[in-house]
Amino acid sequence: MNILVESVKDAFRKYFVLEGRATRPQYWYFVLAMIIVEIIAFVLMAILGKIAAVLVTVVGIILALFWLAVIIPSITIAVRRLRDAGFSGWFVLLALVPAVGGIALIVLLCFPTKN
Repeated sequence: MNILVESVKDAFRKYFVLEGRATRPQYWYFVLAMIIVEIIAFVLMAILGKIAAVLVTVVGIILALFWLAVIIPSITIAVRRLRDAGFSGWFVLLALVPAVGGIALIVLLCFPTKN
């Protein structure tokens, strides 16, 4: 749990930093933390949907604001991870290619650290 928190702290500490490297554990623990937050939000929305639709809207707005706050650190940590794997940070733009771009980016992010 501590490494998960440290990875998120590190990503937010380096909010706009594109230089340097991010190891595979740093990157994937950050991704895991973002997935956990999203799952919690969706479960909360499903539970609150039974009570009142307004509460679902509120949680949805909070989740959207969360993703707006996380978009820049997500991109910068991906750029640092690509650099650590020996690729150009520009490969992060593969995510913009429909269908295959995201898959190709995930494959590149899984490569081991290159000296």
